[in-house]
Amino acid sequence: MKKKFGRWVCLLLVSTGISSHASAQFTGQPEPVAGCQIQNYAFDPVRVYETPQLDAPAIGQLEANIVYKSDGFIRLGNETWLVLTEYDGSAGAAGFVSRRDVAITANCPLVSLPGIAVPSPVTLRGEPLLAYGSDRSGDYEMYVWDGEQSVNISINPGANVSDPVWNTYGELAWFTYSTSDGNGDVYIWDGQQTINLDQLLEQDLSPGSWPAWSPDGRLTWSGGESGSHEIYIWDGQELTNVSQHAANDVQPAWSMDGRLAWVSERNGNREIYLWDGEQTINVSQNPRGDDSNPMWSADGRLAWGGIVNDNLEVLVWDGNEIINVSQDSEWDAWKAWSPDGRLAWVSTRNGYGAVYVWDGESTVQVSEADANAANPAWTADGRLSWQSERDGIYDIHIWDGESVTYFTQSLENDYSPEWNAEGHLAWIVATDDDWDIHVWNGSEIIDISQNTSVDRYHAWSP
Repeated sequence: MKKKFGRWVCLLLVSTGISSHASAQFTGQPEPVAGCQIQNYAFDPVRVYETPQLDAPAIGQLEANIVYKSDGFIRLGNETWLVLTEYDGSAGAAGFVSRRDVAITANCPLVSLPGIAVPSPVTLRGEPLLAYGSDRSGDYEMYVWDGEQSVNISINPGANVSDPVWNTYGELAWFTYSTSDGNGDVYIWDGQQTINLDQLLEQDLSPGSWPAWSPDGRLTWSGGESGSHEIYIWDGQELTNVSQHAANDVQPAWSMDGRLAWVSERNGNREIYLWDGEQTINVSQNPRGDDSNPMWSADGRLAWGGIVNDNLEVLVWDGNEIINVSQDSEWDAWKAWSPDGRLAWVSTRNGYGAVYVWDGESTVQVSEADANAANPAWTADGRLSWQSERDGIYDIHIWDGESVTYFTQSLENDYSPEWNAEGHLAWIVATDDDWDIHVWNGSEIIDISQNTSVDRYHAWSP
């Protein structure tokens, strides 16, 4: 397994016409320097240029697996270059290398050099951050809200974004699909820069289902030609096809210990497969039905929705056997694991959508009767929320293990509750032509959208 490195940037580089800097020799291994370090992760030696442009004279190269020191990086429009100082101590010597070919192993600041204008970046306050998609520009783009302001981090008109997903390092991934030709790209935001992974790898990744992060920072997604999607993993250095099959492979999901589950159609129907880093096995073994949407618990159990006797059930695999948790002739879906290993889902067994919770032994209905519920979401401290509809209006309800609180009680529709680790709640408040994201921070409710567009796909940073 490759070690998780800091941040990635991939940007198209163009001629800048900036005056040359003194040459430097880049040989040998420099001493580690606190504050700003970079490492070559490209497959071939990376060229160091006299000026930040690819047609400038080369003054050296970076070898793989050697850590180099840097003054920081410069931004030139949408381009980013690392500024390398000569590590043998000679004063005034500098070189430039594209951040598409290096990893930052220690945080590198923006720097100012003679003749190079460095634009002032928008500074986000810090954590927790809330990512969401908004069509305020005419297409769905990705925004990040820091508690005070929202910043467009995709700046990519004409390419609508998918749901965003965070990793434990505070990096964000999503993919786009074009409204004109249907093609898409995989994107990563590292907290400073937005990276087009298709450009970084110089190939068409054609993502087909939401990306997913492993606990150690590897990114996976389903991509390729329609009807023959494969499961890919990007570890920061190499791209690996782990499914390697002509049939559709979609919906990847990581466990906490680094196993990867997904849905494959290789046997003629949709079943759950598991890859442990070496081999792939069929977990669900369900040739007479279809399985979908695998989801791991913190303790390594795998849940999914499976067709059993022509009915959708909630199934759980504990590593040895598959348990039919729902066991009812009606529709069961929309599942969510709690931090302590309880499983919530929605069932229509009583003629309406109700939330049920399974603790590993018994099942209890926790939502109110005669109200349609959806989108259960757990808090870090074990409370459960969902959206519930009665008389045509959806509100957010919260169950504390004993009783249910009607949290929103508004005259508008409230959808899709999402909690962060600090107990802040984000959800959608919707009218016919305006969807806003509201946040409750424990004391007040804030409308973070403040516009007449549709805002959705919200996700909290860890």
